[in-house]
Amino acid sequence: MEKGLYKFEVGHINDKGNFVPFKEYSYDGKIFIEARDNSKFSIRISNDSWYRIESVISVDGLSIINGKKATNDSIGYVINGLSNAAIDGWRVSNEQVSEFVFSNKKKSLSAETGYGIDDVGVISCRIFKEKQYYTTYTQIPYTFSFSEQHPKWDNGGTGTRLYGNTTTDAVNCFYSSNTVSLNEKSNFKSKSLRREIKSEEPNFDMGTSWGKNVESKVREVSFEREYMTQEFNIYYGSRIMLANLGIELDKEYKINKYPNGFADDKYCDIPYKK
Repeated sequence: MEKGLYKFEVGHINDKGNFVPFKEYSYDGKIFIEARDNSKFSIRISNDSWYRIESVISVDGLSIINGKKATNDSIGYVINGLSNAAIDGWRVSNEQVSEFVFSNKKKSLSAETGYGIDDVGVISCRIFKEKQYYTTYTQIPYTFSFSEQHPKWDNGGTGTRLYGNTTTDAVNCFYSSNTVSLNEKSNFKSKSLRREIKSEEPNFDMGTSWGKNVESKVREVSFEREYMTQEFNIYYGSRIMLANLGIELDKEYKINKYPNGFADDKYCDIPYKK
Protein backbone atom coordinates (compact mmCIF):
# COMPACT_ATOMS: atom_id res chain seq x y z
CA MET A 1 0.00 0.00 0.00
CA GLU A 2 1.10 3.54 -0.73
CA LYS A 3 0.51 6.83 1.08
CA GLY A 4 2.11 10.02 -0.10
CA LEU A 5 5.84 9.54 -0.55
CA TYR A 6 5.98 6.19 1.27
CA LYS A 7 5.13 2.60 0.39
CA PHE A 8 4.65 -0.29 2.80
CA GLU A 9 4.48 -3.81 1.34
CA VAL A 10 4.48 -7.41 2.50
CA GLY A 11 5.76 -10.10 0.16
CA HIS A 12 8.40 -12.75 -0.34
CA ILE A 13 11.91 -12.99 -1.76
CA ASN A 14 11.98 -15.10 -4.94
CA ASP A 15 14.76 -17.40 -6.17
CA LYS A 16 16.50 -14.48 -7.89
CA GLY A 17 16.65 -12.50 -4.66
CA ASN A 18 13.96 -10.00 -5.71
CA PHE A 19 11.14 -8.84 -3.49
CA VAL A 20 7.69 -9.82 -4.82
CA PRO A 21 4.71 -8.22 -3.01
CA PHE A 22 1.69 -10.30 -2.07
CA LYS A 23 -1.59 -9.53 -3.76
CA GLU A 24 -3.62 -7.04 -1.75
CA TYR A 25 -7.39 -7.10 -1.24
CA SER A 26 -9.59 -4.27 -0.01
CA TYR A 27 -12.33 -4.95 2.52
CA ASP A 28 -14.18 -2.40 4.66
CA GLY A 29 -11.61 0.27 3.74
CA LYS A 30 -8.71 -1.89 4.96
CA ILE A 31 -6.02 -3.89 3.15
CA PHE A 32 -5.82 -7.68 3.53
CA ILE A 33 -3.34 -10.27 2.27
CA GLU A 34 -3.51 -14.05 2.26
CA ALA A 35 -1.29 -15.78 4.84
CA ARG A 36 -0.32 -19.35 3.98
CA ASP A 37 0.66 -21.58 6.87
CA ASN A 38 4.41 -22.14 7.27
CA SER A 39 5.33 -19.68 4.51
CA LYS A 40 8.04 -17.03 4.96
CA PHE A 41 7.49 -13.34 4.25
CA SER A 42 9.39 -10.07 4.19
CA ILE A 43 8.45 -6.43 4.73
CA ARG A 44 9.54 -3.63 2.41
CA ILE A 45 9.43 0.12 3.07
CA SER A 46 10.09 2.61 0.27
CA ASN A 47 11.03 6.19 1.03
CA ASP A 48 10.47 8.41 -2.02
CA SER A 49 11.15 11.62 -0.13
CA TRP A 50 14.48 13.46 -0.07
CA TYR A 51 14.94 13.02 3.69
CA ARG A 52 15.73 10.22 6.09
CA ILE A 53 12.83 8.59 7.91
CA GLU A 54 12.49 6.19 10.80
CA SER A 55 10.06 3.32 10.29
CA VAL A 56 8.78 1.66 13.44
CA ILE A 57 7.33 -1.72 12.45
CA SER A 58 5.18 -4.10 14.45
CA VAL A 59 3.93 -7.59 13.65
CA ASP A 60 1.00 -8.87 15.72
CA GLY A 61 1.43 -5.82 17.93
CA LEU A 62 5.08 -6.59 18.75
CA SER A 63 8.12 -4.54 17.80
CA ILE A 64 10.16 -6.50 15.25
CA ILE A 65 13.40 -5.26 16.85
CA ASN A 66 12.96 -6.12 20.54
CA GLY A 67 9.86 -8.35 20.54
CA LYS A 68 8.06 -6.19 23.11
CA LYS A 69 4.68 -4.46 22.71
CA ALA A 70 5.12 -1.79 20.06
CA THR A 71 4.56 1.85 21.03
CA ASN A 72 5.53 5.27 19.67
CA ASP A 73 8.75 4.98 21.65
CA SER A 74 9.79 1.69 20.01
CA ILE A 75 13.04 1.61 18.04
CA GLY A 76 12.80 1.65 14.24
CA TYR A 77 14.81 1.32 11.06
CA VAL A 78 16.31 4.48 9.53
CA ILE A 79 15.95 4.66 5.74
CA ASN A 80 17.72 7.25 3.61
CA GLY A 81 15.85 9.42 1.14
CA LEU A 82 15.01 7.92 -2.27
CA SER A 83 15.79 4.37 -1.11
CA ASN A 84 14.17 1.17 0.15
CA ALA A 85 14.64 -1.31 2.97
CA ALA A 86 13.60 -4.95 3.22
CA ILE A 87 13.25 -6.64 6.61
CA ASP A 88 13.14 -10.43 6.63
CA GLY A 89 12.52 -11.23 10.28
CA TRP A 90 12.61 -10.57 14.01
CA ARG A 91 15.92 -8.94 14.94
CA VAL A 92 18.06 -11.06 17.25
CA SER A 93 21.35 -9.14 16.85
CA ASN A 94 23.04 -6.50 14.68
CA GLU A 95 24.06 -9.33 12.34
CA GLN A 96 21.00 -11.60 12.15
CA VAL A 97 17.21 -11.81 12.10
CA SER A 98 14.92 -14.77 12.71
CA GLU A 99 12.72 -15.21 9.63
CA PHE A 100 9.06 -14.17 9.62
CA VAL A 101 6.86 -17.26 9.16
CA PHE A 102 3.06 -17.35 8.94
CA SER A 103 1.54 -19.88 11.34
CA ASN A 104 -1.57 -20.67 13.33
CA LYS A 105 -2.15 -17.80 15.74
CA LYS A 106 -1.69 -20.08 18.76
CA LYS A 107 1.88 -20.76 17.57
CA SER A 108 2.72 -17.11 16.96
CA LEU A 109 5.58 -15.35 18.71
CA SER A 110 3.04 -13.20 20.51
CA ALA A 111 1.29 -16.24 21.98
CA GLU A 112 4.54 -18.06 22.78
CA THR A 113 6.04 -15.09 24.64
CA GLY A 114 2.98 -14.40 26.80
CA TYR A 115 1.45 -11.45 24.94
CA GLY A 116 -1.63 -13.39 23.87
CA ILE A 117 -3.49 -13.43 20.55
CA ASP A 118 -5.71 -10.33 20.78
CA ASP A 119 -3.55 -8.31 18.36
CA VAL A 120 -2.49 -11.18 16.11
CA GLY A 121 -3.21 -10.72 12.40
CA VAL A 122 -1.84 -7.27 11.55
CA ILE A 123 1.46 -5.90 10.21
CA SER A 124 1.88 -2.20 10.95
CA CYS A 125 4.32 0.63 10.35
CA ARG A 126 4.63 4.19 11.60
CA ILE A 127 6.80 6.64 9.66
CA PHE A 128 8.61 9.44 11.49
CA LYS A 129 10.22 12.41 9.77
CA GLU A 130 13.66 13.51 10.89
CA LYS A 131 13.95 16.92 12.52
CA GLN A 132 15.67 19.34 10.17
CA TYR A 133 17.99 22.11 11.26
CA TYR A 134 18.46 25.06 8.94
CA THR A 135 21.27 27.54 8.47
CA THR A 136 20.05 30.91 7.22
CA TYR A 137 22.43 33.33 5.56
CA THR A 138 21.87 37.00 6.46
CA GLN A 139 20.86 39.37 3.71
CA ILE A 140 23.75 41.84 3.31
CA PRO A 141 23.10 45.19 1.57
CA TYR A 142 25.76 46.22 -0.90
CA THR A 143 25.87 49.83 -2.09
CA PHE A 144 27.39 50.68 -5.43
CA SER A 145 27.55 53.72 -7.72
CA PHE A 146 25.75 53.57 -11.04
CA SER A 147 28.31 56.00 -12.49
CA GLU A 148 31.15 53.67 -11.49
CA GLN A 149 29.49 50.64 -13.02
CA HIS A 150 28.28 52.49 -16.10
CA PRO A 151 30.58 55.42 -16.99
CA LYS A 152 28.23 56.64 -19.71
CA TRP A 153 25.54 57.43 -17.15
CA ASP A 154 25.51 61.07 -16.12
CA ASN A 155 23.75 60.68 -12.80
CA GLY A 156 25.66 59.13 -9.88
CA GLY A 157 22.71 57.55 -8.11
CA THR A 158 23.12 54.64 -5.73
CA GLY A 159 21.21 51.35 -5.42
CA THR A 160 21.07 48.32 -3.14
CA ARG A 161 21.88 44.74 -4.18
CA LEU A 162 20.99 41.76 -2.01
CA TYR A 163 22.90 38.53 -2.18
CA GLY A 164 23.33 35.39 -0.08
CA ASN A 165 19.58 35.11 0.25
CA THR A 166 19.38 31.32 0.45
CA THR A 167 18.44 28.67 2.98
CA THR A 168 20.12 25.28 3.10
CA ASP A 169 19.62 22.14 5.17
CA ALA A 170 22.19 21.52 7.87
CA VAL A 171 23.75 18.10 7.49
CA ASN A 172 24.24 17.53 11.22
CA CYS A 173 22.41 14.58 12.80
CA PHE A 174 21.45 14.53 16.46
CA TYR A 175 21.36 11.55 18.77
CA SER A 176 18.10 9.93 19.84
CA SER A 177 17.50 6.34 21.00
CA ASN A 178 19.39 3.36 19.62
CA THR A 179 18.11 3.21 16.06
CA VAL A 180 19.00 0.76 13.36
CA SER A 181 19.92 1.74 9.81
CA LEU A 182 19.16 -0.45 6.84
CA ASN A 183 19.51 0.54 3.19
CA GLU A 184 18.60 -1.32 0.01
CA LYS A 185 17.57 -0.31 -3.48
CA SER A 186 14.57 -1.65 -5.33
CA ASN A 187 11.25 -0.59 -6.76
CA PHE A 188 8.17 -2.75 -6.61
CA LYS A 189 4.52 -1.87 -6.73
CA SER A 190 1.41 -3.85 -5.99
CA LYS A 191 -2.21 -3.12 -6.89
CA SER A 192 -5.30 -3.43 -4.74
CA LEU A 193 -8.34 -5.39 -5.84
CA ARG A 194 -11.30 -3.50 -4.47
CA ARG A 195 -14.50 -5.17 -3.35
CA GLU A 196 -17.69 -4.02 -1.69
CA ILE A 197 -18.66 -6.93 0.53
CA LYS A 198 -20.85 -7.22 3.60
CA SER A 199 -19.99 -10.02 5.99
CA GLU A 200 -19.52 -10.82 9.65
CA GLU A 201 -16.57 -9.53 11.67
CA PRO A 202 -13.46 -11.42 10.53
CA ASN A 203 -12.07 -14.11 12.77
CA PHE A 204 -8.31 -13.69 12.55
CA ASP A 205 -6.90 -17.20 12.48
CA MET A 206 -3.23 -16.70 11.50
CA GLY A 207 -0.21 -15.27 13.29
CA THR A 208 3.52 -14.82 12.75
CA SER A 209 6.01 -17.27 14.16
CA TRP A 210 9.77 -17.43 13.62
CA GLY A 211 12.09 -19.47 11.43
CA LYS A 212 15.83 -19.91 11.10
CA ASN A 213 18.32 -17.12 11.69
CA VAL A 214 19.60 -15.43 8.54
CA GLU A 215 22.21 -12.74 7.95
CA SER A 216 20.97 -9.15 8.08
CA LYS A 217 23.65 -6.68 9.12
CA VAL A 218 22.73 -3.28 10.49
CA ARG A 219 24.41 -0.57 12.56
CA GLU A 220 23.17 1.90 15.13
CA VAL A 221 22.86 5.53 14.06
CA SER A 222 21.56 8.77 15.55
CA PHE A 223 18.13 10.08 14.57
CA GLU A 224 16.01 12.86 16.06
CA ARG A 225 12.29 12.61 15.33
CA GLU A 226 10.17 15.58 14.36
CA TYR A 227 6.70 14.03 14.05
CA MET A 228 4.85 10.97 12.75
CA THR A 229 3.84 11.48 9.13
CA GLN A 230 2.12 8.18 8.10
CA GLU A 231 0.74 4.97 9.56
CA PHE A 232 0.17 1.73 7.64
CA ASN A 233 -1.81 -1.37 8.61
CA ILE A 234 -1.96 -4.56 6.55
CA TYR A 235 -4.22 -7.29 7.91
CA TYR A 236 -3.77 -10.96 7.09
CA GLY A 237 -5.59 -14.24 7.45
CA SER A 238 -5.95 -17.67 5.94
CA ARG A 239 -7.59 -18.31 2.59
CA ILE A 240 -10.66 -19.60 4.41
CA MET A 241 -10.96 -16.43 6.47
CA LEU A 242 -10.71 -14.18 3.41
CA ALA A 243 -13.23 -16.31 1.53
CA ASN A 244 -15.64 -16.02 4.47
CA LEU A 245 -15.40 -12.26 4.08
CA GLY A 246 -16.56 -12.66 0.49
CA ILE A 247 -13.22 -11.82 -1.10
CA GLU A 248 -12.87 -13.62 -4.44
CA LEU A 249 -9.20 -14.60 -4.31
CA ASP A 250 -8.99 -16.22 -7.74
CA LYS A 251 -11.14 -13.84 -9.73
CA GLU A 252 -9.30 -11.63 -12.19
CA TYR A 253 -10.81 -8.65 -13.98
CA LYS A 254 -9.89 -8.05 -17.61
CA ILE A 255 -10.68 -5.10 -19.87
CA ASN A 256 -10.80 -6.10 -23.52
CA LYS A 257 -10.54 -2.62 -25.00
CA TYR A 258 -9.05 0.54 -23.56
CA PRO A 259 -9.86 4.06 -24.80
CA ASN A 260 -7.15 5.87 -26.80
CA GLY A 261 -5.72 9.12 -25.55
CA PHE A 262 -4.48 10.27 -28.97
CA ALA A 263 -5.64 10.04 -32.58
CA ASP A 264 -4.17 11.12 -35.93
CA ASP A 265 -6.69 13.87 -36.69
CA LYS A 266 -5.09 17.30 -37.05
CA TYR A 267 -8.07 19.49 -36.10
CA CYS A 268 -11.23 19.25 -34.05
CA ASP A 269 -14.32 17.96 -35.81
CA ILE A 270 -17.06 19.82 -33.97
CA PRO A 271 -20.73 19.39 -34.93
CA TYR A 272 -21.83 23.04 -35.14
CA LYS A 273 -25.31 23.97 -33.96
CA LYS A 274 -27.72 25.25 -36.58
